[in-house]
Amino acid sequence: MQGFCAPPDAGTRDAGPPQVGVPPGTVLNPLQGDQSFVTDGQVIEAKDITGCVTIAASNITVRKSRITCNGFYGITIRPPATGTRVEDVELRGTTADAFVAFEGAEATLSRVDIHGFKRALDLSSNVTVEASSIHDLLGDGAAAVGCAGGTGLHLRNNRIDRGPASGVGPALRFQTDNGPLSDVWLEANFLNGGPYTLEVVERANGAVTGLHVLRNRFGRDFVDGPLHLGGIAAAVDVSGNVFDDTGEAVP
Repeated sequence: MQGFCAPPDAGTRDAGPPQVGVPPGTVLNPLQGDQSFVTDGQVIEAKDITGCVTIAASNITVRKSRITCNGFYGITIRPPATGTRVEDVELRGTTADAFVAFEGAEATLSRVDIHGFKRALDLSSNVTVEASSIHDLLGDGAAAVGCAGGTGLHLRNNRIDRGPASGVGPALRFQTDNGPLSDVWLEANFLNGGPYTLEVVERANGAVTGLHVLRNRFGRDFVDGPLHLGGIAAAVDVSGNVFDDTGEAVP
């Protein structure tokens, strides 16, 4: 199945996802055009969606599907929707108009393969991203994964590779442009690319509190450095982060 990705075996390392995307052997049924899902508890499974997806109800699950979107958002969550799950899904853009793969809050993304967009994730509050792969994005000065304020963000065991191309933004940029940022856990990911690979910056619109950056492995495709924490007044929990090639501690 196209889009199914199995990153190289990391041995005893815990950074990076297992197999992601649509599982091999899954038969996908075509679904043409933009889709809006508005029924609580709906399950969308084994679909090949050519169009962008809006989720506007709670406890909706999208699984074992491929979404090809060349619009603004591959998947967008509309309030007051909660409990969205995206599992074993390939999100792909195929033209320069593909902007953001996923945007929203109150969701869990598991084993998702994201590529071909300018940006992968625009996060708000209460989002978990786990065991997923972000790679081969289009050139853009924005971050692959971004958040401008929110709480309850958990990214663990993902592979987020912005790549070595010039003119791209960081792999992750979290900052308080729109409000405070709290309860953020970045654990056991492989992170690569960008000016700084990971940036967390406190700005005038709110404080950064409860930041945890733990046991991540960093590639070498950065310009200025692997990690930048800017203007954060509160204590941060940063430990166990190393370079992927040597195991050397990240400064």
